[in-house]
Amino acid sequence: MITITIDGKTVNIEEGATILDAARSAGIDIPVMCHRDKNISPVSCFVCAVRIGGNDNFVPSCATKARNGMAVDASSECVRDCRRRALELMLSEHAGDCAAPCSRICPCGLNIPEVMRNLLSGDVDAAYKTIMLNMPLPATLGYICPAPCQKGCRRTAIDTPMSIQLTHRAIAEQAINSSSVKKHVDTAPKSKNIAVIGSGPAGLSSAYFLAVSGYSCTVFESQSRAGGTLRTQFDKPALPEKVLDAEIELIEALGVKFALGQKINSIDNIYGDYDAIIIAAGLQDNNRRRFGLEYGSHGINVCRDTLMTSRPNVFACGSAARPIRMAARAAGQGRQTAISVDNYLSGKSAHKPFFMNTGHLSAAEAESLAESIPHTGKSKAPLSITGDPGRCLQCDCKKKSSCALRDYAAQYGAHHLRYATGHRRQYTRHLYNDSGLVHEPGKCTACGRCVNITMVKGITPGLSFTGRGPDVYVSAPFGADIDKAMGAALDECVKSCPTGALWIRKQVVDA
Repeated sequence: MITITIDGKTVNIEEGATILDAARSAGIDIPVMCHRDKNISPVSCFVCAVRIGGNDNFVPSCATKARNGMAVDASSECVRDCRRRALELMLSEHAGDCAAPCSRICPCGLNIPEVMRNLLSGDVDAAYKTIMLNMPLPATLGYICPAPCQKGCRRTAIDTPMSIQLTHRAIAEQAINSSSVKKHVDTAPKSKNIAVIGSGPAGLSSAYFLAVSGYSCTVFESQSRAGGTLRTQFDKPALPEKVLDAEIELIEALGVKFALGQKINSIDNIYGDYDAIIIAAGLQDNNRRRFGLEYGSHGINVCRDTLMTSRPNVFACGSAARPIRMAARAAGQGRQTAISVDNYLSGKSAHKPFFMNTGHLSAAEAESLAESIPHTGKSKAPLSITGDPGRCLQCDCKKKSSCALRDYAAQYGAHHLRYATGHRRQYTRHLYNDSGLVHEPGKCTACGRCVNITMVKGITPGLSFTGRGPDVYVSAPFGADIDKAMGAALDECVKSCPTGALWIRKQVVDA
């Protein structure tokens, strides 16, 4: 056994172990990208860098053997900066989107490609559940939203955009007629009460997501019916009243209480009765000082990131904080506020999400996308709902919820343009029909995990590196198809890929 110190903590470890092994045995977290299990990677991404002896001597912890008496710095700001730079170098060459452009533009952040995948498999119930993870009132918004998501759809460069708005409206209207929201959410009750002032799109959205998170929630509305501006700014032909009523009833079915005909002029009247208060009532000129908080030129002053006001436990969103003309945008901000309230009350410290944006695609890049998603079959969902989801180009990253590069970029505050040269890699996608493998080379960080897997397993021909320096990339030798080169290790390589450069497309055939 040998003894080293990591961040001042004494660690005993077997001789021959790496610094990373020692850190893990002591519960000290060090990020890794190229490292996998105990197999030494043929490359070093330097994301796991640590400093030895207090000098500017940085080494990769996954490949450096621990030596007796070694003093390791694994968490100082200079170490974090070294890792941040390594991440930024990777990001500067990364050609891929964390979220599809349509989802990124959607004010509610709806996972549109996933909805289309659900429909292609014939699972309308799963499609509705996917929608309700981000978008409350999907039928209501399906009538009145100007559909900015469709302006970002990459099919526009090829033919016409997807009918996203009509699709989520149809799915939601079917759900209203056949089931309830309770079927699609699992709540874990919490012993805290939240007050929401105002029942417009921002207030209803906040209440919905708080209820889904298990909070007891009471919505105060000065009018005799809930709905706020959804009732006053849209006529009945534009927004059928029965649709709005039905979706409010579904929110109520989650346990949300509505205190109708109760106007709150000062939060002091209810401050001691609730663990948090959300002000989501639009402020007209004649009541701009209504709640006794700090106001700016547009409305109540709030923290940009958390939407908390100058008073502890009090948040503001929607037109209470700043005029918002789009109901979907108000609903999206309501969700953001609910998340902030949950983080505040539960003591969570959430990292600001990281989003990689490839930007405009050339005609050749758009064609590569289209060719990788051949329209080989029709949806198994009812024709009244589909909107032909087989046309969706599936622009989202298939590992957006588990991408190591994205997670570490958020954790270390990395910026993808720090080392950008103005000329990014081509956004390409290759589909291998026999296996269903999809390869997106622009997302590959050359971490070497897949190369290492095929080498350790003795797969022939396996994968290898081609090129030199910054131009190195993973390929199959002798011009073989990459899925064939991985052989029996294909599934393991796909699972091990840290950035979603490899994924399997489920084949859809005519029913």
